[in-house]
Amino acid sequence: MPRLNPPLAGYLSVEPPSGGWGEYFQTPSILPTGDFHYTPQARRYEHGGTANYPGAVGLAASLKLIEDLGPTNITAHIYALTDRLIAGLDALSLEVVTPLSHENRSGIVTFSAGAADDNVHLMNHLLAAKILVSVRYTANVGGIRVSCHFYNSEEDIDALLAELKRLRSR
Repeated sequence: MPRLNPPLAGYLSVEPPSGGWGEYFQTPSILPTGDFHYTPQARRYEHGGTANYPGAVGLAASLKLIEDLGPTNITAHIYALTDRLIAGLDALSLEVVTPLSHENRSGIVTFSAGAADDNVHLMNHLLAAKILVSVRYTANVGGIRVSCHFYNSEEDIDALLAELKRLRSR
């Protein structure tokens, strides 16, 4: 650790000045430059000053929302969305790559429109329509990946399916 150079410096990464940081920040005659030395502890890699308080408030609110909804409700909602998506993909005769059984599935549904190039082409059309999907492959298995979560709605799934239907009918 002593040989690693911290990428940035901040008051948390150096040894406190004589009298502490409170006195330092309240003394108008003190210059911002000085003979500071990195602390030997891991906090030498802290480069910040003031913590991200607005981010912490947002994080707390989002965690409370997740806690209020509860994992059981979130899981049920995700399965309902993925079931709806899989049924719609089936109706469009698109190959569902994702396992169909709930115990082997998550909120990610992968489907294929054919060859890898076809999937990339389709993904680009969907992205142009502001439908956010991606293409993923491992060992030549994969296709277009749709990630459903608790913040998605049935309308999101229906919009995706409607756009797929429109694109396939061309």
